[in-house]
Amino acid sequence: MPAYTDRYRLAKPTYDEPVDIQVINSNMDAIDAELARNADEDVTLSIVTNQQILSLFEDGGTGNANAGL
Repeated sequence: MPAYTDRYRLAKPTYDEPVDIQVINSNMDAIDAELARNADEDVTLSIVTNQQILSLFEDGGTGNANAGL
């Protein structure tokens, strides 16, 4: 019976177990999903940061681009 990683519960078969492609594929799917989730979070953070930076330039540096509206 395989052991599992602490964080993502990836299967870690023992050396005396036969190779099971299904286990490898499950691990790859879990890794792929986590990488995609992290990439989506990074993009969201970048967009928020870029919008905040742009607002500083649009309003003369006060940080309130809508101040004159």
